[in-house]
Amino acid sequence: MTEEKKLDRRVLRTRFLLHKALMQLIQDKGYDKVTIEDITERANLGRSTFYLHYQSKDDLLIDHHDDLVAQMQLWVLSRAELVGDAPQPAMVNFMTQLGQQEGGAIYEAFTQARDADLIMRKVYERARQNLEGSLLQAFPDATPKIPLEILTRYIVRGQFSQLDWWVRTRNSYSAVAFATLLHQMLSALVRDAY
Repeated sequence: MTEEKKLDRRVLRTRFLLHKALMQLIQDKGYDKVTIEDITERANLGRSTFYLHYQSKDDLLIDHHDDLVAQMQLWVLSRAELVGDAPQPAMVNFMTQLGQQEGGAIYEAFTQARDADLIMRKVYERARQNLEGSLLQAFPDATPKIPLEILTRYIVRGQFSQLDWWVRTRNSYSAVAFATLLHQMLSALVRDAY
């Protein structure tokens, strides 16, 4: 085994421990009350190790979000996935996790955080960039009727607004039903724009 592979495994393990510690602490204390000392203590790591990987707990939270999206393969969608009839299984899985009590509690904890606007702006922008990349890849020779930056901002903000409503109201829509509705709206907007 090369030294580089060992390092990669160590980096991945360290980040996993920090992510896990942050999520547990958010459930226990709420996002605002969690300190970097709390995180490193829960992860059984030193503060200097934390700062080798992240500048702040906000950076750690954004990285955790990026990892979740990557693990669920929600980054780049094909044309068929964008305009098809059914949501991606990964999206249904994500909605299922978010709809569970633990997922909803974590979501509410960090959306109520003091820095929630800053965190959510970063999450929105990452989601917008991912959608833009998907659209550029899915429709390489087409120009949308609406400027791409406006289209992607509209879609992402709308989806997050609906997602926020769904998590907060604990309404009767199942994760599958709600993921399907979100996907139908996305598909309709994309088909109309192209």
